[in-house]
Amino acid sequence: MLTLTIILGRYLANVLIWIHFDEGHTMWGNL
Repeated sequence: MLTLTIILGRYLANVLIWIHFDEGHTMWGNL
């Protein structure tokens, strides 16, 4: 169960990083 929690946490962290990267990329593209 702990392993599942760690995997889910890492997955969510990766999603947040990609969303943040995508927003930053879009922002730079609009400059």
